[in-house]
Amino acid sequence: MLAVITVFTTLAMDLVSKQWARQNSFIENQNFTFGLPGGKNVSLITTAFILAAFFTFYKKHRTSFSKLENIALGLIIGGACSNLYERLFRGAITDFIKIGKSLLNFADLAIFGGIILMLFCLIKNNYAH
Repeated sequence: MLAVITVFTTLAMDLVSKQWARQNSFIENQNFTFGLPGGKNVSLITTAFILAAFFTFYKKHRTSFSKLENIALGLIIGGACSNLYERLFRGAITDFIKIGKSLLNFADLAIFGGIILMLFCLIKNNYAH
């Protein structure tokens, strides 16, 4: 249940922040991740493949998830769903957070944070056994 709540919270926060950005200043990213060339189809196929592979692998190796793992999964899924929604229905991703030379959005940060949190959980679980 915690993962589902995290998914919808992440999705809502990202879509609201992107709506705000579109009313102010933003950049539409019609390319792949981090502005790499690839376009809509490559982005959709790659995202779907990576998510399917990740969750298949993870589910095979785990039978239950901790609270932190549920939050991590929720962040990853929520961020991916929000970017996928925008890619499908707007044709581009709204980026408005500048970090170094990269432009990102809340969903990108949620995915990155979820991956870092998941790696932390995996390392912690490996040392616990």
